[in-house]
Amino acid sequence: MRSRSSQKPLAGRHVVVARAPAQAGELMRLLRGLGARVLALQAIEIRPGDRPGLARAARRTAAGTYDWIFLTSANGVRSARRILDAVRRMDPAVQPRLAAVGAATAETLRRAGLAADLVPAHFTSAAMLAAWKRKVLKSRGQRVLLLQPDLASEDLARGLAAAGADVERVSAYKTVRPSGLAKTAARVLARRRPDWVVLTSPSTAGNLAAALRGAGFSPQGLAAACIGPVTARAARRLGFAVKVRPAVSTVPALVQALAKAGQASDR
Repeated sequence: MRSRSSQKPLAGRHVVVARAPAQAGELMRLLRGLGARVLALQAIEIRPGDRPGLARAARRTAAGTYDWIFLTSANGVRSARRILDAVRRMDPAVQPRLAAVGAATAETLRRAGLAADLVPAHFTSAAMLAAWKRKVLKSRGQRVLLLQPDLASEDLARGLAAAGADVERVSAYKTVRPSGLAKTAARVLARRRPDWVVLTSPSTAGNLAAALRGAGFSPQGLAAACIGPVTARAARRLGFAVKVRPAVSTVPALVQALAKAGQASDR
């Protein structure tokens, strides 16, 4: 049992991280640093998107077709390697400008050798659209390449088009439920009910909820920590009890919000 005098705010807490392995490392490390007992549960698998579409977009980028490239996730940056290679090779005077949905996406861009020209204060597609409309005084006729996962909402594309942009939407990657997830979820929950399940995307929440039901469990009432408002809304619809949501949609902010929740529950 967790001691109230522990110096680590998550000591003894069981936290399930339902994220793709390539992205779970920092989150798990930070949680363990605060004393949490972390269990990894891969609830999402990233697969290549529209390869012909991405190849065509890379050629069009090199030809100077686009005024803006919108990147809505770090996975989108990783999947757009050929497109971003084309951007790097261009004369800076004619490079398309880059919009990143949030700090993690902008940081992934930076590691790829490019800087985001637009990062909204709130890390959502709606905020991204609003920030772009404020920045671009003459949006009509702007040529925009929108890179999103295959199941992404069409709201951003519609908003850009309504503002007068010429939008080309390409599926940068696909998100699928890993095979055997239900069995893995059953093993994890059989050990003990977690104090929190960490959810970082609507797809992750949906896949985990389906896996839990397939394993004979229910997401109803299971405490969830969600990275942002879109994920939180999806999680609530699925029955999760959203207990933690940081003001800023980043991994460090999510971990700190969990730490505060852990401290508050001990009082």
